Amino acid sequence: MKSSNTYNKYWNTDLTEAHQIIVILLPLFILICFFLFRSYSLPLLDFANYYYAAELFSQTTCTDDLYNAIYFNECLTELGIKNVFTAFYPNAPSIFFLYKPLLLFKPFVAKLIFNTFSVLLFFLSLYRLAKSEVIWARSYLVLPIIFFLPLKNCIYFGQPYLLMIALLIFTYLFLKEKQFVFASLALAIACLFKLTPVLLLFYLILKKQWKIFGYTSLIGVSFILITASFYGTAMWMEF
Repeated sequence: MKSSNTYNKYWNTDLTEAHQIIVILLPLFILICFFLFRSYSLPLLDFANYYYAAELFSQTTCTDDLYNAIYFNECLTELGIKNVFTAFYPNAPSIFFLYKPLLLFKPFVAKLIFNTFSVLLFFLSLYRLAKSEVIWARSYLVLPIIFFLPLKNCIYFGQPYLLMIALLIFTYLFLKEKQFVFASLALAIACLFKLTPVLLLFYLILKKQWKIFGYTSLIGVSFILITASFYGTAMWMEF
């Protein structure tokens, strides 16, 4: 925990630390809220890939060759889902479970809920990071400029990248606090959304962080076994 002297070296104001971080995050927050508002009137885009994959696995045993886009859409048509063309082939079978709770809502509402949840977790992670690392906070001011297009596309397309970034930030924060189980859980969940965070496992090996590597691997393998018990191993083997 940083001392007040270290803190004052970076800030020359009477505002409290929490208020300063919130003020710095405000431009980013306003921009992302605008994107959220606009996204509701747009097509589902990439979010359809995840949502309808969960829908398909919840209502049918049509699980063979789903990485074939034509076959995947034929299965959706059999369920009465029309005027949508999706492709599931870049994604892991874990998507079926991760997006299943969103099936309680209509597709466009589900997309808005997912985006909103991702944004809230993203801002919470940035706030916690700023509290932990004072030098990071002022750099948030350039985020709306540098990452304008990535932020817009992520929200418009309903991609999980903001959620993944938040999970990786929490992994770092938990690791700093030596809370290895929570760090491993956050990292494992991020890996289940996309494969890219798996590269961090090699970094953990290089740094000889065996505890978090072991916990993360155990959580990931456990999740794979759980999904395989429902849907078999064929999808995981093909993936």
